[in-house]
Formats: sequence, C-alpha cells, structure tokens
Amino acid sequence: METDKKIETPQGCEIDKDNSTLDNIIFKRKSNKINLGTVFSGIGAIEQAFIRLNIPHDIVFACDNGERAISIDYEAEFSKIRKMVSSSDKKEYVDYLYSSHSHQTNFVQKSYMANYKLPIDKFYQDVILFDGTDFKNQVDLFVGGSPCQSFSIAGARGGFEDTRGTLFFEYCRLINEIHPKVFIFENVYGVLTHDSGRTWATMQNVFQELGYHFSWKILDARDYGIPQGRRRLFVIGFKDKAYSNKFSFPKPIKLQYTMQDFLEENLGEGGLQSVNGILTKISNRKGEPDEKILSFKKIRGLCASSRYKKLYAL
Repeated sequence: METDKKIETPQGCEIDKDNSTLDNIIFKRKSNKINLGTVFSGIGAIEQAFIRLNIPHDIVFACDNGERAISIDYEAEFSKIRKMVSSSDKKEYVDYLYSSHSHQTNFVQKSYMANYKLPIDKFYQDVILFDGTDFKNQVDLFVGGSPCQSFSIAGARGGFEDTRGTLFFEYCRLINEIHPKVFIFENVYGVLTHDSGRTWATMQNVFQELGYHFSWKILDARDYGIPQGRRRLFVIGFKDKAYSNKFSFPKPIKLQYTMQDFLEENLGEGGLQSVNGILTKISNRKGEPDEKILSFKKIRGLCASSRYKKLYAL
C-alpha cells in the first residue's frame, strides 16, 4: 500500500526504500546492532544466517532444553519464578530444576555454545519456564518454531487461550511479554492442513490477537541456492503496520548446483563457501573419503555415493 505519510523509524534506524528485506526495512541501523532472541534455538539457524550475511547483531538470549524431559509441576514452578526479582535468580533456579531432575546432557546447548560466542548466562533451558517480561522492549527480532500440536478449540474461531498447554502458546506468550519489533515463526508446511486446517486458522487468529501485522509463505530451500527439497512455513510479524506494508519475501534464485556436486568425490574440503549467503564452489579439487568415518559399519551402509558403497560394501 502506497502512502505519502512519513514513516517514523526507531531511533538509530533508517529505511532503504529500494530494499524490502528485514534488515533494510527495520534493522538498517546507523550504529547499533540487531538485538536477536531465539527459542527452540537448536544449533542456531538464524544466527548462522546473520553471520553468513555479515549482519551485525547481538544475541540477547537463546533457549532450548535439548529434548530432555523433567517431571515437575510446571505451573507451580513458573509461579515461583514469576515472583523472583532478578532474571539471574530465575535462570539459576531453572538450571537447578534440570540438574536435579535430569541426568541427561543438553547436547543442543553444547553445540550452540560451541558455534556462537554467547555467555552461558544467556542460554536458557526451558521455554515454558522462561519469563519474557525480563526482556520487554529489548529484542528487535524474535525467532522460533514450535512443534505442531492440536489445540482444544472451544468455539468456532480458536484464539490465544485455546492454545494453552502447547509450545505454540509459550512462543506467543513470549511475543506478548517481550514485545519484539519483528518476529519470525517457522514450522513444517503441513501445519496448513493439520487438523483439517483448524490449527493454522487458530495460529493466524492468535497472531492477530497479539496485535502484529504478519505475512506468511511456504518457502523451499531449493529456491534459494540449496539443492534440497525442504519446504517450510515462514510467518513474519511486525508491530508497526508501516513496516509490514514495506515487506516482501525474497524472490527465488536459479539453482546452480545439485547434491551430486557436493559429494566428497566431486568436491574437496574447503571447496564450498557461503558468499553473501549463497553457496559457491571456489574449487574443483576432488576429495577423498575419510577412512576413519567410513570404518563405522552404519556409515558405510549409508554412504550416498555408489562408488563408496562398492568400495566399502558390508
């Protein structure tokens, strides 16, 4: 929608009218970095994208429990956490709950911390026990993708309260508490048809209830330089409608490679780099299989190359 009304930009930011990408619409700052917060953080997909695209940013927090299950009264424990004064006390208490109720290692946390320079006090263990009010108005971009779960919808149009008891509810609760300028919600494309479409309809209602202006689209990795069919739903929500009106999803680019190009027999180590976020071959040097890796039976049986299967047949 075109408008002659002057768009008020956040302090320290400016809009590039010729570019509608997220960093140019709302994050093209004159001096500051993007303040990024993520939940269901995994190995840090958005963080890696920012690094590859050379987008300056600070990670405010990350959160992932590493698929560890603990048996506690979540409602009672979160009530205790809410009453604590400092965010450090809250984090320390949740860390204690996990250390005392689970002997499993959070390997997601270990991987994340190995990849990114994040102080340990900024990595949180559980989205359900995470108090977003401690970070109100401190996050520019909030990113997460909860598992797809059915909702107990009471009426014809499900809303925020209907999602209670799901991890999607927790994600939206945090949006409501943190008030990020922009959120990105990612999920499997099957969520559109899950529960005969009721799940997706409810999700859209909730995003509207939260007061965000959002766009959504199914994006496929093969349309953006990755030779893999990986379709995902992306929802981009803006607090400011003016920014939402300026946003558009990136246009597909022509696929340059196939997975065959990336097999070790066709590409040596270091021959592939990310240039401005696009996979680029910088060498045609051939590679050789790692004997140590191929010595494991399971890996020998799973090798993609017919050449390797012949050499290392079980």
